[in-house]
Amino acid sequence: MKAILGIPMAFLKLFYQSIYLALGQIWANKARSILTTTGFATEDYTLWGAFPIACFFFLTFLGGMTGSTSGGIKIFRLQVFYSVAKVQIDRKLDGWWHPGRAGNIQLGPNRLATFGEDRERFDSAEQIQKMTGIAPVTKISGKTHYVQWRWACPRFIRQGIHEYANQSRHWCQWAAAYYKMQIERGKTHHKAVRALGFKWVRIMFRCWKERKPYDDKRYMDSLQANNAPLLAYL
Repeated sequence: MKAILGIPMAFLKLFYQSIYLALGQIWANKARSILTTTGFATEDYTLWGAFPIACFFFLTFLGGMTGSTSGGIKIFRLQVFYSVAKVQIDRKLDGWWHPGRAGNIQLGPNRLATFGEDRERFDSAEQIQKMTGIAPVTKISGKTHYVQWRWACPRFIRQGIHEYANQSRHWCQWAAAYYKMQIERGKTHHKAVRALGFKWVRIMFRCWKERKPYDDKRYMDSLQANNAPLLAYL
């Protein structure tokens, strides 16, 4: 009985395999035609539904930008540009950023734009803190004394430092403790993160100036040696 049923099942299997093979061949021919921009067609793919149309629409640009003379930017040039840009950014960062930490791939170029490659550009971390807007403005007049938000600054760079400081709470022990200390002192989330960013800029400046990578253990040892109040929150 199994032998009798096995014969039609085998034929059905071969039938479906031939259908899949034929469909795959049609897809391959159509994709080859679009990628090479030859315009040769054996089937009307617009009757296949929305998904194939979207795929072939994408392939039209990909094929036109690869090897044809359609006038588009060549994909190979984009690959070369990406590779060269990545190498140059890695060189400019020069190891003072924190390798392997979350957010470095996204935020590393932002820090590079902040500090630059000229080590004589800034003489102190305070200059960077004021330039980026992380440091607030203090106004004193007679008995009046108040601190306000610094408006005149590059907001994109300030936002980058803010985001980095916020991310550092998830992988840096002392950063999480410092954030907790600021919250317990009555500061809001964003004020606490800006205070943490203020502290990070000082550390980054020293690493950038001395061309040395950040060493978390060294910083923790410094806190222990100075008996910093932050230790109570660790």
